[in-house]
Amino acid sequence: MIITQRVGRDLVTDSYGQVFESPASYVSHIFDREMDVTLENYRKRSPRDKAMRKLTEEAVNLYTKRVLRELIQNAFDGAGGADAMILVRLDRREGAGVLQVANTGRGFTSSNVDAVSSPALSNKTPGNYIGHKGLGFRSVELLSDEVEIHSMLGVGREGAPAFDGFRFRFANPDDQRLWLEERGEGNLTKDLVDRVHRLQLPVPLAHRVDDRDRLAGEGYATLIHLPLRDVIAAEAASEEIDTIISSEAPVSLFLQGLRELTIVRIGVDGVEERHV
Repeated sequence: MIITQRVGRDLVTDSYGQVFESPASYVSHIFDREMDVTLENYRKRSPRDKAMRKLTEEAVNLYTKRVLRELIQNAFDGAGGADAMILVRLDRREGAGVLQVANTGRGFTSSNVDAVSSPALSNKTPGNYIGHKGLGFRSVELLSDEVEIHSMLGVGREGAPAFDGFRFRFANPDDQRLWLEERGEGNLTKDLVDRVHRLQLPVPLAHRVDDRDRLAGEGYATLIHLPLRDVIAAEAASEEIDTIISSEAPVSLFLQGLRELTIVRIGVDGVEERHV
């Protein structure tokens, strides 16, 4: 089932007052903007894209073995801190597995999408999302090549049929190649594809009701969905869950106002383990 965009309710305004007809159109705008900048940087021999890649690599190294804790912190901030509910779910039944982190509160806004895509634009304050300058989120690179974000257009509510706000993934080489070809710049594919880091290039996901939307119905406002890269990534996520569960200092000690953190782990054999 495809969700029809509701004219008026889905309008998105950016920080400059420009109005977009839907969350998807705003995400496409960022992708076009960043690709335009990358093309211009290439022609002017700017070091910007190389510097951003180095920034991401350094950030990833900072968060080794604490990716999940960073995502929990971000989820707590996203829930607004007060009376927050967070779900961590690791399901290893198919392929390498999938890691999901969801939170209650308010879904993504245009400024949150900017903060994810451009760390220097992070608007990290209580009630918002991505960590210090947006770098913490980039640690997802340690676990997944196919990051997805699903969110509500407004506050999460029980019984919602689907995530109806910003839903996006990040560009792969084919997305970039197609963009260049459509603009008559296909001859630059070898030089420009992957020149800019994929986490700077959000791509809208179709508003189709799928298994992710089950969490929208449970009242969650935002979902980070990470298909895990390989068994090594799955084991790293599982080990971090073990650390969180066995820690002498409970997570709630550092996340004051947290109402509930639920951790669900489903093994390759389908056996479910739940901690609240």
